[in-house]
Amino acid sequence: QLAHPAFYPWMVMPGSEDPLSAYFQEFLKSNARVLILIGPPGTGKSTMIRTMIAKNRVQATIAYTAATVQHPSFLKNFLREQEDSDDLEDSARPPALLVMEDSDEVIRSRDLGNQLMAEFLNAADGIAANSHVKMVFSTNLKTARDIDTALMRPGRCFDLLSFRLLDATQALEARRAIGLPDRVFEEGKTVTLSTALNETKLNADEGIVSPRFGFAPRQ
Repeated sequence: QLAHPAFYPWMVMPGSEDPLSAYFQEFLKSNARVLILIGPPGTGKSTMIRTMIAKNRVQATIAYTAATVQHPSFLKNFLREQEDSDDLEDSARPPALLVMEDSDEVIRSRDLGNQLMAEFLNAADGIAANSHVKMVFSTNLKTARDIDTALMRPGRCFDLLSFRLLDATQALEARRAIGLPDRVFEEGKTVTLSTALNETKLNADEGIVSPRFGFAPRQ
């Protein structure tokens, strides 16, 4: 399921009918190397990343766990692959993303005991020599204050994009945008994007309810 602008009503790019693509193109063209997506689980961070990759034909290396990132060869292999493409003209090199999902332990402030940040700051500086390479971090940390300040340094970080819960009207608009039937959402309460889009159906064989949207594992 690709992201629809209605999933992120707080994102406004004046003059653009597709604010998601416009935003991502600005990131690709910028000199900054890092984009941080922060927000509660289920608010559409992974969906946006998938859409960025699919719509913009970028090469992506994705790490889903801190254990993957901590492997000694992970960053070295990624940087080596980018160095191997240095012989290509800039116009011939497709954008490349290093994506870290659920990166709480990776980008948490060193004041809170993070031992991985120094390695990633070195990687970010190493990536600086490759204008086509960007790093995207997705995190469920509570606030920006929990993120190591060095990662958000101006010139290094393009943006800290906050993902929000949807109110009843926004949740209904998100469903309508992709052709789902209307549902009643309680006024005055907010829901995650995953909850807003989730349709359940009964599995007759096992007698369980399985999600059709979002990233909850199927039973």
